[in-house]
Amino acid sequence: MTDLRHLDLSHNNIENVGVLSLSKIMKKITHLRHLDLSQNNIGDLGAESFSKKMDSMTEIEHLNLSHSNIGDVGAIGLSTGMENIHGLRYLDLSHSKIGDVGAKGLSKGMENMIELEHLDLSHSNIGDVGAINLGKGMEKTLRLRYLDLSHSNIGILVLRV
Repeated sequence: MTDLRHLDLSHNNIENVGVLSLSKIMKKITHLRHLDLSQNNIGDLGAESFSKKMDSMTEIEHLNLSHSNIGDVGAIGLSTGMENIHGLRYLDLSHSKIGDVGAKGLSKGMENMIELEHLDLSHSNIGDVGAINLGKGMEKTLRLRYLDLSHSNIGILVLRV
């Protein structure tokens, strides 16, 4: 299983405890490029546990954590875990509870994601402050082609900046 490149565990009942078990296995799957954990109830605790094992996922290009009940604390944890993942091209955190605090945390991790092409944070609680912080974090993501912040709490303040 060490040569596994694509793992889809979407639409299961994986919760924070399951993610902790999965995180231990992830250390052995060093060539994984595509991971889909969407439609699970991972939550903040699961996202934090997962982020602590992300340092072994150096080849990951596609990460889908949409519909996973992740909030600000989980986003900050993920951001820390993503600091060494330079080749990530696709990140989906849509349909989350991430707000301005989580967006600020994500922006710090995004500073190193220079290959990022697709970022979906739609259907979140991100407001003006979070959107501004994300913009600052994305200054080095020169390949970004798709950014979705629809159905969030962004107002007119962002348009003035």
